[in-house]
Amino acid sequence: MAERNEGAGGPPRFFKTGPPEIVRKPPSRNYAREVLPLLELHLGKNGATMNIGMGGADVSLGTIAESMSGLRDTLKISGAKLASLAGHYEGVSTLNAVNMLGYSGDTNNFALGRAIWDDRRKVRYSKDLKTADGYYGAYNGTDIPNEIQLSSDFLGKGKELAAKLAAVMAHEGTHVAGNRYEAVAHQQGLQTYGTLLEIFGLQGDREFALGMIAALLDPASYKENESSKQNMEIRVYANGTHKIFDNKQKALTFTYLNAEGDKVGGYTINDPSIQAMPGRAAALAKIWGLEKIEDQLGSSLNSTDTYDYQTLKDVLGLSDAEIRKVQRSGTLPNNITEAQRLSLAGDALLKRAGGVWDTTENVWSGMDLSLTNTVLPGGLYGWLNEQGTYEFAATSMNIIRNPLSYFVRNSKEAPNLAYAGKDSVEVTQWDLEGNMLMGPQRFNGFTSVQTIFDDNEYDAFVQVPWSSVYNSHGMVNVGPETLMKGDIGFVLLQYPDNSKIDLWGIAKDDPYLRAVMGTIMAGTRVKPDGSTTLSNASIAMHPTINFGNTGCPVTGNWGGQTGVTLFTNFTSYLTNDLKLPYGYVLYGKLIEQNNPYIKVGR
Repeated sequence: MAERNEGAGGPPRFFKTGPPEIVRKPPSRNYAREVLPLLELHLGKNGATMNIGMGGADVSLGTIAESMSGLRDTLKISGAKLASLAGHYEGVSTLNAVNMLGYSGDTNNFALGRAIWDDRRKVRYSKDLKTADGYYGAYNGTDIPNEIQLSSDFLGKGKELAAKLAAVMAHEGTHVAGNRYEAVAHQQGLQTYGTLLEIFGLQGDREFALGMIAALLDPASYKENESSKQNMEIRVYANGTHKIFDNKQKALTFTYLNAEGDKVGGYTINDPSIQAMPGRAAALAKIWGLEKIEDQLGSSLNSTDTYDYQTLKDVLGLSDAEIRKVQRSGTLPNNITEAQRLSLAGDALLKRAGGVWDTTENVWSGMDLSLTNTVLPGGLYGWLNEQGTYEFAATSMNIIRNPLSYFVRNSKEAPNLAYAGKDSVEVTQWDLEGNMLMGPQRFNGFTSVQTIFDDNEYDAFVQVPWSSVYNSHGMVNVGPETLMKGDIGFVLLQYPDNSKIDLWGIAKDDPYLRAVMGTIMAGTRVKPDGSTTLSNASIAMHPTINFGNTGCPVTGNWGGQTGVTLFTNFTSYLTNDLKLPYGYVLYGKLIEQNNPYIKVGR
């Protein structure tokens, strides 16, 4: 069963329809275990009746209305039936699949079905998930951890479809429960499907079952799904802000988003000391720093007034009488451990930010928490210093284009390298208050205007007006994949192979940058993977020999130095001086340098 378990990025994938059929208990057979439905609905001349859970007796709607939960269930089922008559099958398909989860006899399936029916677990159908492409469902544990996504191709009538939908629910349900191995999920889905085929005497879908079996034989199914690992997460937005989320693990992950909210980069800090923390509140306090927490709270971390009664009781493990004694003293006991001190501080910080501990999900939620309220000029990032404490900063990157660069490929014949190497890249590091720490550091010898195109692309070049102080003017042809003035973003990566050694001069694992934000001269946005509407190839920053590029800001042999040397100086500054990690996104702008002699554009 193919699926996508995505951390923030990438669209979820999902189902087809027909008149509904409510799944009812199958004819009695001799089973090794009793089969228990979750819900049954019967519509007849005497009105509507239904069975609720555990094989209960028929109950009339009049009787069930005495219970609020019973009334709610009745209205949900009746609403699903009525909606299906209007061509909306999501409700009745979910009901049928949930009911089949109960018939499967599996306690995990039963719990999942009840959680879905009680709206503690959300189900969403989408036409983007195509079963023909092998995508049946998805679970995005990072951004929407309480939702299972299912293919709309499973919507419709009949037990055959309901059994397949229940199997996919069972599969995704293991991921919701914390399983990170596809093999476990495929096994649960296959067992559920086989059981339902037997119980209901269904023909089954051979290709559907073989797909799960093939997935079980795939070695990749036995590798932990890293993309859906959950961490203490800082989501960094393109506008210079960020928010902290509790994603159930004692580690720190940075996730970078573009202006549209798509994930375009990220990394996790490997810190064994965080894993040793007693809880995520303590982990957050370790990351944040006690001094900074005290400043933010505006009260002493040693004062008992900083903490509520339940927090003191939970962390210190003392009796009610002992907690009251501690509160009367006004200060924390001298003998508390460092781990307890961190737990108290982290708990106080989370609650001050509006955080609430969700006992059902075991997660902090609802908090509005960030390391600073300052809108930063670049994206936040962090690292561990030599003392094992966390440091944070932001870095911005601007590409500065000389107007003369627009003339680097003004004709169809060949580029005019007299106009190459005139652009620069400027990098600045900022502290959390928006004060400059390092820079601005400028790197010269770049060209940011397209110089290479196929013969049939020349007609797509964009004509841009120019004028000079000498009263001359005209139009210059500019490559359509050239980045325009405005917001840009580039993610720092390592090149995946050796395919560009001869062309670019970089080898496997060498640093380069790929565009994740920007607008090209053709008028369309750069996609999250760096590609454009004109090409599947990504716009990237990299070295060259003679500035050859299809819209990429590149270095070339210039000023007595090779393009590789110029680019290496640039990336070494990023990784060594600024300590930028791979996966970090540099937000900034493409700016046109003021030239007193010539103006390009309107």
